[in-house]
Amino acid sequence: MRRYTGAFVVLGIFVVLLAVVLLTQQNNNNNPTDTAAAATPTLSQADKDLQILSIPVTDTISQLDLKTITGTATLKLDAGAWKQTAPKPLDLDSSVISSTVDQLRTLKGSTYIPPDKATDLKTYGLDNPSTVLTMTLTSGVKTLQFGALNPASKNYYVKLAGDGRVWTVSSAIVDSITVLQTAPPTPAPTIGVTSGPLTPLPSVTPSPTAGTPTEAGSGPTGTPTPIQTIPGGTPATATIVPGTTGPATATPVSTPSPTTAAPPTPTK
Repeated sequence: MRRYTGAFVVLGIFVVLLAVVLLTQQNNNNNPTDTAAAATPTLSQADKDLQILSIPVTDTISQLDLKTITGTATLKLDAGAWKQTAPKPLDLDSSVISSTVDQLRTLKGSTYIPPDKATDLKTYGLDNPSTVLTMTLTSGVKTLQFGALNPASKNYYVKLAGDGRVWTVSSAIVDSITVLQTAPPTPAPTIGVTSGPLTPLPSVTPSPTAGTPTEAGSGPTGTPTPIQTIPGGTPATATIVPGTTGPATATPVSTPSPTTAAPPTPTK
């Protein structure tokens, strides 16, 4: 029996290791989310600091209230279409509004200023923001406040209401927001198609011109010139030159001159 003791020990260790492997594999299959989470790369702290907004698509943005230095405007999402309700009702180009809203959902800053360094809001023009955008979401309200333009980067300072952090964003983003109030995008006009019979255009008959053949003959148009008779009984023919107008020129007809007979010679 002693010579089989070592074999039993090795076999026991193998069974234990096999059981551990099977249990580990089963736990991994029961927790696929843990594996997926481990495979998802994590954002660095710098990237997190630059993220101003991160609104999921399930959180519907149904209203935009905009205030600029030139006035205010209210835009509402009604049955899938954006419309302006103030200062006056107006149909809008929903594709333009939706594009701007999609940009705002994942708004990211170009630079980040932490709260401990952004205590003086007047430095960034945020003590009296030039543009304020309030978004009404299913989950609540978020307000963006835009301040002065950074002369070096040509970016605007921006912050969230109630948040001490300050960022800069591209001027193109600010322009796409302010234009919703200053020049709201409206749908392109449609061209209506009329039905019914078409009215024929009047036909134009060309006027005959000199030298143009007519249907009656192939000569030039105009009043025919009668044949003239030269005084003395000599007839003349009228010569008409094609392509000319005016009276025809009479050409005399040559008449042979009469011959005189010689007198007879007297006979002796």
